[in-house]
Order: sequence, then structure tokens, then C-alpha cells
Amino acid sequence: MRAATARARWTAVAGTIAMAMGSWFLVAGPASAEVVEKVTICHRTNSNTNPYVVNEPDVAGVIDGHAGHTGPVWDPTLKADHIKWGDIIPPFDYGDPGDPTHFPGLNWSSEGQDIYYGSETHEGPAVCSTPPPVEQQFGSLSLTKDVSGLPIVGTPIDGTVPTSFTAHVSCDDGHEVDVTFPITGGAGTPATIDQIEAGSQCTVVEQGVDTFRTQTVVSYTPQGVEVAPGIFVDANVDVPVTITNNFEGVDVLGADVTAPPTTQAVAPAAAVVAAATFTG
Repeated sequence: MRAATARARWTAVAGTIAMAMGSWFLVAGPASAEVVEKVTICHRTNSNTNPYVVNEPDVAGVIDGHAGHTGPVWDPTLKADHIKWGDIIPPFDYGDPGDPTHFPGLNWSSEGQDIYYGSETHEGPAVCSTPPPVEQQFGSLSLTKDVSGLPIVGTPIDGTVPTSFTAHVSCDDGHEVDVTFPITGGAGTPATIDQIEAGSQCTVVEQGVDTFRTQTVVSYTPQGVEVAPGIFVDANVDVPVTITNNFEGVDVLGADVTAPPTTQAVAPAAAVVAAATFTG
């Protein structure tokens, strides 16, 4: 009888404790999520030798920018196929801790995490290292200048006549080079840009042409090399690029003014020589 009474009392106490704990959980609610303000990511480049760099943008930079850097996880075959790889972003929560918004991540696959952590353990800080790529191949660009119509005789009506030429070369593997040319044309300095990663796109744009006379004709061979994405550089190929400047149509001051009529020059009168007079 006493045992039954004790069991009944324990049951009542246990029920009271359970109800109290349930009430506590009901009041406290779920634990708040850990929200972040910045995220460490692997930001893509356009280089096969260094396809990712560590970046730590704020949440807005990820949501409004890097989340749009889509594409597969890098591998060394993508660039040659003109496929742009994507950023690697871990999942995270942001916004109101009581009602956070979840970002599911980008390229957060096993392969993506291998690169993010630099190992298959998927632990530690982001290092964004990739396995050694296949042997990288390279191509090159050779630049020359073709000039006609210089020097200009007279003073141009407006604009300027250049005293030097410079072109800017930009390739998506990271090459940024200024090439200078002699005023008479010929090979640039540098004449050849080597070690451009195979599969890269390069633009070549002459600088300062907006100050030239309006009649100046600037053209490029091959066509379109001055407009992004530019020209494709393949492995073991030297791509020739020529910039042509034609100044032959430039108007100069006084060129269209009618010259005054010429007049016949009058020869001076012949000198009169007096004969000597002798007196006797």
C-alpha cells in the first residue's frame, strides 16, 4: 500500500515537472539562428593557373553580386571550351536572428568544398586552392602599326595630330599591357606579348583616338579585336594584330581657300648706257 502511494506521488511530481518544462520550452521558443554579416568565399578569376582567390564580401555583396557568378566548379578543361566557372560560397543565414533568411550556398558540392578548404577533410579556414592543373599551354599576340598621311602639311581645322601611339592590351587571364608604336608605324614595344593562357580572350584598344581629327580613320585587323570579348588566343599560336591610322583626309586651315590670281611680273627697264663723247 505504501509502495503504491509512493509511486502515485512520484508520478504526480514527474507530471508536474514535465508540464513545467513544457511550459518553459513554449515560452522560450526555438533558439535563434546564428546570422552573419560577412562571408568568406572563393571568388572566381579567369585564370587556369589561379582560378580562385579568397574574398570576404559582406552579405549584400554576396546576395547582390557574387551569387550571380554562376557556373560549374572549376576544372582545367573549362577555359578551352569557353565555359566560365562559378564562385564557391558556403551556405549561411542572414537578416533578423529571430526570423533569418537562409542562403543555400553556391557550388557547395564535395568538389567545391575540396577547393574551399584545400583538402578532402572539409575543415579549417578557406584557402581556395586547387589541385595542380594539367600542363598549361600558352599563345601570344604580335602588334604592329600602319600609318598613312603623316606628316600633315598645315594646321588641322580642329582636333590634334598625335606625336606618339599607344594601345592597351587586356586579356581575361590577367594580362594588362600598354604597347607603344613609333610615329611612322611598325612593330610595337613590346612587339610580342607572350605567355597568354590558351583559351584567353584579349582586346586591343588604341588610346587617345577621341582627340584625333574627325577625318582620321582608325581601323583594326582582325576586325572586332577592340571590342569585348576581343580575340581568342589559342595554344601555341601567335595572333597578329594591326592598328591602322589614316590621316590622308584631314582638313587643314586654308586648304579650301581660292588662291589669288597670279600677275605677270614686270621686268625692270634696261639700263641706258650713254656713249662717250670726244671733243677735239
